[in-house]
Amino acid sequence: MKKRTEKKDATPAQISLAWMLRKYPNVVPIPGSKNKGRIKALFAGSRKQSIISSKDQMKGRYSMEMISACRDWYNGDPILEEYHDHEWCKIHHDDDFEFEMLCLEGASVGLSWQIIMHKRAAYRAAFHQFKIDACAAMTDEELEALCADPGIIRNRNKIFSVRKNAQIVQKIQDEFGSFDAYLWHFSEGRQIDGHWKTPADIPTVSDVSIAMSKDMKKRGIGFVGPVITYSFLQSIGIVNDHLIDCPFRQD
Repeated sequence: MKKRTEKKDATPAQISLAWMLRKYPNVVPIPGSKNKGRIKALFAGSRKQSIISSKDQMKGRYSMEMISACRDWYNGDPILEEYHDHEWCKIHHDDDFEFEMLCLEGASVGLSWQIIMHKRAAYRAAFHQFKIDACAAMTDEELEALCADPGIIRNRNKIFSVRKNAQIVQKIQDEFGSFDAYLWHFSEGRQIDGHWKTPADIPTVSDVSIAMSKDMKKRGIGFVGPVITYSFLQSIGIVNDHLIDCPFRQD
């Protein structure tokens, strides 16, 4: 599986391919094919969405082909299917939850989201359920001990970034009243819904993710490139990228 990177000189096509391979970790790249061909092959099966009648919709019956088109990257993994169905792109306004997703997205840099989600329980135990104040007060000894914890990604920079980011988030809370208010001001308090028809339509970055990434970096927050930040926007519901026919678009 190819690891995702966010190099400054990466082209839009490279960023798009890296994001797709991250979201679709089970896809085997086509040998010798160009990026464009690999991307097309990646979504070849996803374009075949079945048409369901309004009567079936009213009765709550949905085609499995139609559902899987939106969650192809998670299909077959119960943890990720649960995340897609009940958390991904759902609006959240809890500071601690938003901080948790910021940290988990940061931990996923260079890795697949699947790896991080399967370690989520261990991350919560290691970082005080991602309570901002508790994370901000963690000692060097606590953080060093976590560098040997097999339940999480043992990357020292990522581990120590949780405390640093928590301390910066505390300052943001003082400035904006809440972390939530800070995050949502980038979209002027509105959810951004692209009404996408296929997974291939979903972007990897946006003007909002670029602006948020730039501001967060300026404040000193780590692991917040524009691609990671776009995924973060999805995770807290500022962006809704469920396909238009996905039954999990709304609660």
